[in-house]
Amino acid sequence: MNIKRPLGITIITILLIVNGSFLLFSGISTFILITNFSSEFKNSNFTQSSPIIQNTNTTLSNEDFKRIMENFDYFLNLVGIILVVFASIHFIIAYGLLKAKSWARKTTIIIAVVGIVINLSIMSIAISILNVTGITDTFTIFAGNIFTILLNAIIIYYLTRREVKDFFVFSKSKSFSDSFSSLDDLR
Repeated sequence: MNIKRPLGITIITILLIVNGSFLLFSGISTFILITNFSSEFKNSNFTQSSPIIQNTNTTLSNEDFKRIMENFDYFLNLVGIILVVFASIHFIIAYGLLKAKSWARKTTIIIAVVGIVINLSIMSIAISILNVTGITDTFTIFAGNIFTILLNAIIIYYLTRREVKDFFVFSKSKSFSDSFSSLDDLR
C-alpha cells in the first residue's frame, strides 16, 4: 500500500527551496561584494595628512579608518557564511520533507515558530522606533512581516494536522516494515 504525499508538503518544500535559493544567492553576493570591496579598499590611497572625518568631539584618523574597514570585511564574511549555512539547512529540510522524514516536519514547525517570534520582535522594535521618529505610514513597513507571520502560522497549522502527521508516521513505518519484508522474501 503506497500513500501519496500531501500537496501541502510539496508546496512547503517548494517554499523552502525558493527561500534557500535566495539565501544562497545572498550569501554568494556577499562574498562577491567582499572581494570587490576589499580590492577597492586595498587599491585606494589613504595617505592624506588630514583626518578623514573630523568633528568637534571626535577625529577619525586614517589608521582608525583602515581598522574599521578591515573589521567590516570580517563582518561581511561572517554574514556570508551564515547565509550559506542557512541556505544549506533549508535544502536539507526540504529534502527531508520530500522523503517524509519526521525530523524535517518537526524542524519546519520549530523554524516557523522562531520566524513568528522574530517577526513579532522586529515589528515591536519598529513600532518603538516609529513612535520616536513620528512616521505614520506603518502598513508598508509591516506588510512583509505580517505576511511572513501568517505564512508561518499556516505552515504550523498544516503540519500539525492529523492527516499530515499520519503521512509522516505511515512513511516511517512503511520504510521500516519494507526492510523486513525484503528479508522475508529471501527465505
